Amino acid sequence: QPAERYTWHDEDGREREGLILYALGDLMCQLPQVAFSALGALARVQLMRCSDDSVAIHSVELKPYYAYRRNGEKGTCVDARLLDFRSLEKRIAAGEFESDPELNPAQVKALRKLSPVLEDILPRT
Repeated sequence: QPAERYTWHDEDGREREGLILYALGDLMCQLPQVAFSALGALARVQLMRCSDDSVAIHSVELKPYYAYRRNGEKGTCVDARLLDFRSLEKRIAAGEFESDPELNPAQVKALRKLSPVLEDILPRT
């Protein structure tokens, strides 16, 4: 879902800012039955203090990630990391994972399917 930045007036008539970041993902858990559960985003929100001592949103940056998981014996997780999705896209396009054990072929295939989904949700700026 898209982020929403909005303004409103409080009870004293002062203009205020708000930010809602919906459904950024789950940092710790992938659900195979939920489409795209390995895709998420981290948010960097910078605030600034104004001359009237109020606080305003200065900037918002969303960074997409791929929740990498490698299972060992009996399906137990032996490695879990958040990988920069845009960097992974570049490495896949360059053919870097053809012989690299970091991502298995199924994960590379899933990443290729996630790229257009991400472009719909979080276009490059």
